[in-house]
Amino acid sequence: MRVPRVQQGSATELPYPDNFFDAVLTDPPYYDNVPYADLSDFFFVWLKRTVGDLHPELFATPLAPKSQEMVADASKAGGMEEARRRFEEMLTQAFREIHRVLKPDGIAVIVFAHKTTAAWETVLQALLDAGLYMTASWPIHTEMQARLRAQESAALASSIYPPSTWSAASAPPKRLATTTKCGGR
Repeated sequence: MRVPRVQQGSATELPYPDNFFDAVLTDPPYYDNVPYADLSDFFFVWLKRTVGDLHPELFATPLAPKSQEMVADASKAGGMEEARRRFEEMLTQAFREIHRVLKPDGIAVIVFAHKTTAAWETVLQALLDAGLYMTASWPIHTEMQARLRAQESAALASSIYPPSTWSAASAPPKRLATTTKCGGR
């Protein structure tokens, strides 16, 4: 029986050799929707008290580390434009790492859900800049209708699963053609 190995690291620096995986499935941060590190502080302090002595290297800081968090948080980045730029840079680097460790005939599946086109443009541009391109997309109902957030709101009901591949022979476009206005808005 093989014993699984769990390790903490950064998606922007994967500890695997080139062409290592047949498939990569990832669920990157949802742009500006969730302040993951802030939410982690609640669990971090309790985990530190209960298992901190077993893994002191993971609990060296008083609260969850935030400097390398990949979210578009305007309050921490000096404005939304800088937050978007930083998020796209980090996400592009993470996708480049996926491209690097993925076998040439491999597939990457990226799970993403967001209600704004700005978030989608950022994710799609990061994919293109990393040399990955979408070959399909599937909307999948991933959210429970009865959850508190969905009550009397326009909360998302599904996520999009866009499988992505890469190929040197059929390169994707370098930039997305985007628009920020639709209809009469």
